Amino acid sequence: MFTIFPIPQVNMVLFFLETTMFYYLKEVLLIIDVVLLTSEL
Repeated sequence: MFTIFPIPQVNMVLFFLETTMFYYLKEVLLIIDVVLLTSEL
């Protein structure tokens, strides 16, 4: 069993991954938005 596990560190890593993924997703959506706008012109 993995009961002896550094839970705070794991939570920090998960939180970091979530925030970075969210930021990356926002950037991608922004780029897609710009591309769509420029293609319409």
